Amino acid sequence: MTSPSEHAYTIAVVANGAAGRNLDGGKRDWAETLAPLGEVVSVVQPDGKSFRKTLEEVFADKRTDLVVAAGGDGTVSACAHYCVETGKALLPLPFGTFNLFARAIGIGPDPEPALTALDTYHADRIDVGRVNGQVFLHHVSGGLHTRFVRFRDAVPYASRLGKMLAGVRALHRAARTLPRRRMRIEIDGTPLDFRTAGYAVTVNGLAEAPGQLPVAEDPQGGRLVVYVTKLNASWQVAWMILQAMVGRWNTNDLLEPHPAHKVVLGGRKRVLSVTVDGERRRLEAPVTCEIEQQALTVLRPSPETPS
Repeated sequence: MTSPSEHAYTIAVVANGAAGRNLDGGKRDWAETLAPLGEVVSVVQPDGKSFRKTLEEVFADKRTDLVVAAGGDGTVSACAHYCVETGKALLPLPFGTFNLFARAIGIGPDPEPALTALDTYHADRIDVGRVNGQVFLHHVSGGLHTRFVRFRDAVPYASRLGKMLAGVRALHRAARTLPRRRMRIEIDGTPLDFRTAGYAVTVNGLAEAPGQLPVAEDPQGGRLVVYVTKLNASWQVAWMILQAMVGRWNTNDLLEPHPAHKVVLGGRKRVLSVTVDGERRRLEAPVTCEIEQQALTVLRPSPETPS
């Protein structure tokens, strides 16, 4: 395990200007901010059209051994894929709306406290998932959540608060009609048939605590967990969310958890519409999710550091 004081990193910064907090504006002197970790040699602010191409160029730079992802979960997840492939370390900075991955590894939801504690960070290895070969950090979901994201993205917003309000409207719209579809999910080789309004495959189980967002309880737990909704009516969506808001994820009576190492999502369609770490994707079926234990090197605070 290496601490920043023992290793001066060569750093590339990927700052997503469309992320929730970055929507509110403001520029930062990254060389000064990240000085406790090492030398910043490049800073990029990719837009939607050039995002993947820009990331490929960043990760092709052999000078860098640490990539700082200043954005939301989508930005962090995209950078994580290339970090696993290239062996570079990742530091996620919580500039998005929910910052679920940053919370899971102890960084917390706000960027300023994270940045002031950089001298306490150390390198650690954590689990990732792969879906049809693509790395994901938090979840692959279908049904209700995918409809929610589609409706939310259709509502224009210009700030972090605007994105949250768009989410409230989108959730109401997604829950008004609750289609339940037949879904075959193969869990560690055992096929199970469900009639469900939605499902999610998470990297490790979700932590249960009052007011807890859906973050991994242990980023090194070494498993996937499939959560299948047991919703029969629209009003139950509100009850499921209320239980989740008080931290009931694994003991939620409208969610059925199934631990696994390999999950195959099937059905009658050749292409499944899903969300991967909050970003909509259309993946060729069957969709295969697998756990890769301790495949990603991240910088995270020491356990005694307040998040």
